[in-house]
Amino acid sequence: MSVRGALEFIASLVENFSILYFMSYYLGFKDKYSSKAKNLILIMFTVMLCGMSVLGSNIASGELIFMSLAILLCICYALIFLKGTFINDVFISLIPFVLIAVINSVSLYIFSTVTSSSMTHLINEKDGTRVLLLVVTKGSFILAMSLIARLSPKSDFIFKKNEVLAIIAIFISSYFISMFILDKQMSVDYVENNSNNIYFMFAVLGLLVINVFTYLSYLKIEKDNREKIQYELVKLQLEQQKQSYEEFEKKHFEIRKIRHDMRNYMEACLALMQSGDYESAQEYLDDICNNVIKPINYTIVTNSSLINALLNNELHLCNNYNIKVDYKILSDFDGFKELDICVLLGNLWNNAIEATKDLDGERKINFEVLQKKNYLVIILRNTIRESILKKNSEFKTTKTDKYNHGFGVISMKDVVERYDGVMDITEKGNKIEFQILLKRGLKAK
Repeated sequence: MSVRGALEFIASLVENFSILYFMSYYLGFKDKYSSKAKNLILIMFTVMLCGMSVLGSNIASGELIFMSLAILLCICYALIFLKGTFINDVFISLIPFVLIAVINSVSLYIFSTVTSSSMTHLINEKDGTRVLLLVVTKGSFILAMSLIARLSPKSDFIFKKNEVLAIIAIFISSYFISMFILDKQMSVDYVENNSNNIYFMFAVLGLLVINVFTYLSYLKIEKDNREKIQYELVKLQLEQQKQSYEEFEKKHFEIRKIRHDMRNYMEACLALMQSGDYESAQEYLDDICNNVIKPINYTIVTNSSLINALLNNELHLCNNYNIKVDYKILSDFDGFKELDICVLLGNLWNNAIEATKDLDGERKINFEVLQKKNYLVIILRNTIRESILKKNSEFKTTKTDKYNHGFGVISMKDVVERYDGVMDITEKGNKIEFQILLKRGLKAK
């Protein structure tokens, strides 16, 4: 292999590795894969993509076919090994190839104009200009991918299906149009067809503008949808506070009523005792204690009145649904925003109650808060009817209004990410467990 041939292979290797690394960074590997397995998978698919690149460059009219196969291979890589829904995986798989098509087209046009050479010559001739072209195109691609990774939020997509499908359709159309235009332009001699070069320039610039506009729209939609979720979370929190305050107001009214009636109860009990009917007096007091003054056996006290209100309201709901609750709180919530903790705990408990309240068998929730080194650890475990991770691993809402619901796990992950935390979801037998670690002392991102 010549030096320039080796440079071609290295350029292909860098480009394909960058594609897979970007996808892996953005979506993240599924939890079941170890670090060693992740590296082996990344290397294996990089080699496969390089093989397709070599075949595409050496087989006449095969570049578009093998590039399409490379896209399919990346989609398979995302679906099998990476996190995310089908639409998310397809979306992220397309972005690098659209960038490659646009960057290559623009770079070829610029080099063709500057050197007065045809595009076919620039691609086929292994001279110094070709080497410089490779450096520029691959460098621009890596820079563009780094910029996208920096600008775009590294988290779950917050899009409606039609929004993602529209963006994907634009990217796919841009990719095939740019490849078609490039193929046609390569068959045209630069010197004899200057008018075609002008057409090509405007076509490529148009595609560039469309894709930049599409990506900026993507960021705007992402931001708007996140703001909507934040609004929904605040609204949910206010509703939870309202329920808690209404419950407290109800209990306060009952206490006032009991105090008002207490004199009458005591006078009646005193009259029975004065008449010597102590047995009736005792039965009367037992009746008051059991039916009038109902014991309150669900009270959680932390260092936050807002968190107290939320947790005690959840315990009250569990009591109404006959759900047994065991809880142990061995740490305070200092160093965290009350609203963030309420969003996290509110969604945890709501999901647990929703999964448990209609069970025919055991209805039970275990809740623990403790400290491990510099991390707050929150553990919630509840009984389930059937495996949730197998049936609904993305924890999508089952409610009819899917656009205004289904943000529970997304919002929990958002809070966890703000505090450099980890959320682990496991199942064992008929129980599902959420274990969350939050780093204490960080300012929320």
